[in-house]
Amino acid sequence: MDKLEEIIEISAKMFADKGFDKTTTRDIAKATNLTSAGLYYFIDSKDDLLNKAEEYFVKKIREEAYLKAKKADINPKERLNQILKNMINLALNHKEIVSLLKEKSNLLGKFGDESRLRRKGLVKQTKDIFDQLKKEGVIRKNVDTTIAVYSFISIINFVPEWFKPNGRINRNELIDKIFDSFFDGVGSNREKFKVTRKIK
Repeated sequence: MDKLEEIIEISAKMFADKGFDKTTTRDIAKATNLTSAGLYYFIDSKDDLLNKAEEYFVKKIREEAYLKAKKADINPKERLNQILKNMINLALNHKEIVSLLKEKSNLLGKFGDESRLRRKGLVKQTKDIFDQLKKEGVIRKNVDTTIAVYSFISIINFVPEWFKPNGRINRNELIDKIFDSFFDGVGSNREKFKVTRKIK
């Protein structure tokens, strides 16, 4: 772990404990064994730190979730299952960063295209897999893959908020249950759950 990554990891935990607004750059410098001037070598401000945290986490997703799954000799559905597993593990291992990025997503707006392009890149990578599954008949033809992708990512984003490591299921069971629920649905009879009228 390089120094910037250390700053991101430590500051994310501090923001979770003390709050983003109440944590000062001086607090972060002290916690990371840097002078204030030394900290500003790595970041320009707390907002810049937030931007670098997103960049760092997206990079980890690409390298540890997508690239690992892409290199594996498996079919698209197994690849998506592997991505789900890797992403959930990343989200749980870095839950303070996930929480910070969700809570302060409005501040990332000032970084404009830089932040949007990172997120769009991840969405596109996931959608490519969904489209392939649809083409192969694994996903039904009437499924909107864009909606499916955003739903898939949203599920992962919220896992750190409710999953308890010492609860009734472990991580691997959690991943299997989410994957099965997402692809097989929760209804025992699909026709029974079909909506016959539009909700106004």
